[in-house]
Amino acid sequence: MYVASGITDESKLRALCEPAYNARAAVPEFPDILNRWEHDAAAWRDSAKGELDLPYLDEAGGGSARTRLDLFWPDGAESASCPIAMFIHGGYWQALDRKYFSHIARGPNAHGIALAVPSYDLCPKVDIATIERQMTAAVAFLFNSYGRQILVCGHSAGGHLTGAMLSFDFSGLDHALPQNLVPGGIAISGLFDLRDMMHSSVNDNLRLSEETARAASPLLRPAPAGKHVIACAGEAESEAFHWQSRELARQWGRAGNQCQYHIQRGRNHFTVLDDLADPDGSLAIELAAMAALVT
Repeated sequence: MYVASGITDESKLRALCEPAYNARAAVPEFPDILNRWEHDAAAWRDSAKGELDLPYLDEAGGGSARTRLDLFWPDGAESASCPIAMFIHGGYWQALDRKYFSHIARGPNAHGIALAVPSYDLCPKVDIATIERQMTAAVAFLFNSYGRQILVCGHSAGGHLTGAMLSFDFSGLDHALPQNLVPGGIAISGLFDLRDMMHSSVNDNLRLSEETARAASPLLRPAPAGKHVIACAGEAESEAFHWQSRELARQWGRAGNQCQYHIQRGRNHFTVLDDLADPDGSLAIELAAMAALVT
């Protein structure tokens, strides 16, 4: 953990962790950014080539009305062969859904990559472990439907879930699935050691304990190997967010992965997503390069 290491006084922990991880409070224009996302996402759904509201997990398998995804195909692409990526939205595992993020597909689609955007159930209705299982189901659904490896990218809580997908052995879920089903991904402003979350208002709905925070932390699990990973954060984000991405790149790089840590210049915790949604953005370009290399 970054903030809470070596501190035992809970009031001090709260005083340090709250500003370190309260991304919305650090960006006063967040409501305007959220409105822009919603507007741009609706416009993309109206104009793009998409398959909407695909159920990736039914109720018998633990699904709900939220376990659906939208899949946006590039113009002129062969659906039987083009790369597929999945974007996992943020919201601290307790807010938002895929319909705020449809426009993220604009960047990948421009580079010939199909993009799936799932929703998932939210805390406190479910716990983070349940959300992780839902995302593994979404990846498995895409493989079973289209028969190819899936790149994963995600933002904030979705960055955490990206790390979870990269470190998951899918052959253990289903022997018909390849172990390296997710060969690479981009974790944007992600959270990989969740123990600090226990000492912030975020935990009011997450309800993490020391045991469940450890279990949900990709940095505290066995590192994967052979993955291509970019972990990045916006230049204007707190040092805690930069530590999370640096540490993931450092630890996983030592374990035999091709890992990079990037600072997205001029970006905050929310505008950092522009670098993926924009076809000329650095993250859209890097995703395309990764797709060409590993899928």
